[in-house]
Amino acid sequence: MTAEVRQDATSSGREWLCDPRFAPLFDELVAAVVKQYRADVPAARRLLAEALANARLAKLVGESASPDDIRRTRVYKDAAAAAKRHVYHALRRYRPSEETDQDALIARLRNGGTSLAPTELAEIVDQLVNAHASTRERRSDAAAFYKFLANALDTATSVLDIGCGVQPLRFPFASLPSLRRYVAADSNGPSIDAVQAFAAATNNRALLAIRDDLCNGWQPIISCLESEEDETCPFDAALMLKLIPVIARQSRALLSTLAETPARRWIVTGSTTSLAKRTSIIRREQGVLRRFIADAGRQIRAEFQSGEEFGYIVE
Repeated sequence: MTAEVRQDATSSGREWLCDPRFAPLFDELVAAVVKQYRADVPAARRLLAEALANARLAKLVGESASPDDIRRTRVYKDAAAAAKRHVYHALRRYRPSEETDQDALIARLRNGGTSLAPTELAEIVDQLVNAHASTRERRSDAAAFYKFLANALDTATSVLDIGCGVQPLRFPFASLPSLRRYVAADSNGPSIDAVQAFAAATNNRALLAIRDDLCNGWQPIISCLESEEDETCPFDAALMLKLIPVIARQSRALLSTLAETPARRWIVTGSTTSLAKRTSIIRREQGVLRRFIADAGRQIRAEFQSGEEFGYIVE
């Protein structure tokens, strides 16, 4: 058991986690979680320690003679299963469960504004991006992914990013000199707050962040554009990055609205690997995206894959 977990256990009144009668079982759980889920050892230890704060289990450890005595009990088996479920659900969260740190980072970005030193701005952006699972997954292949994205968008003057999260904080604006308007839309307030603060801090006049859940269709977003835009198809391109599979699972009725996304070109992506488990989901996600594209009456013009993300250019 690491010193960090030992110190946390002691300070939180969970000393029994370090008890020689339980520590080997904890290590077994950590190994099982790391093998099955996309968590490193420190994260697995932290999440399991959170979940195992169970008074009944603590009492059991105190009354047992050995790890084997504990392992055979129903109390331990139930606690271990619940702890693994806790890890799974924690890893599946796209956004942080605790908003305090995120709020503090957004406040630093907003208050510092254009006076922030480049190193401090980069540090804040890194922390905001790494707290958002969807964007964090792209980290190791970010350079290649954004190079592809810049080439795909090419001379676009207007881009709509639906379900943007904090992705605009990494978007390669400098590589698209023709871009006049980038509308970033999301239903999540903290994500939009972060994008708005970033736009102000970087003096990015092209970037417009809008909080919208699309319940009222596209007009609220279209109305934010200049009047000379073509209202029938006001955007050159729309980004739906890892969006459609999530909507298909959680808000299926919204797919019909997304099928009418007002842009000439769409870039839609999915994940090759589960957010939580070390399993391939590419065939399932391909099926969801292809059905969505066909139902929308659109055609796939190109396919691509970058790291754990794949997608289609659709027109």
